[in-house]
Amino acid sequence: MNGKYSASSHGNIKSNNRRVKDTLGRNQTKFGVVLLPRKNRGGYLYVTVTPEGRPRKTRTVHSLVGEAFGIKVNGLVCNHKDGNKTNNRIENLEWVTCKENIVHSWNTGMSKPTTGGRNGSSKMDGDKVRKIRELYRSGLTQKTIGDMFGMSQTGIGKIVRGELWN
Repeated sequence: MNGKYSASSHGNIKSNNRRVKDTLGRNQTKFGVVLLPRKNRGGYLYVTVTPEGRPRKTRTVHSLVGEAFGIKVNGLVCNHKDGNKTNNRIENLEWVTCKENIVHSWNTGMSKPTTGGRNGSSKMDGDKVRKIRELYRSGLTQKTIGDMFGMSQTGIGKIVRGELWN
């Protein structure tokens, strides 16, 4: 972080003591304080910081702590090892790829994979899937069913085996 703020290994963000000019132009010491974090919609703690010469900005506490104690690599994100979004202690943070972060969130139960009907891009619904499986059990080939639903044989095979829409 810049010289205006510090992060502790316990996950706190503090503004540093600094010299400022008051309205009369006199130098005064502004004493640093621990910033009070708030929770965003996603459940992560964040604070508002003012980088030198720039407008105020909200930043997640775990990202600030991770940047202060580790080397941030472009393309990596800061992950909570234990899945607790409010545990910003340095030993609970690690830099991972976006894909690793998503898989970790599935493994810790923080989120579920968006497959089947939970996926907003899905072209199928539960009724069509049941019909496809029923037609396959009745003896129709995957190719024939694919032609009926405008899908590939591979896609039908994945539905039949439960790889899609399980």
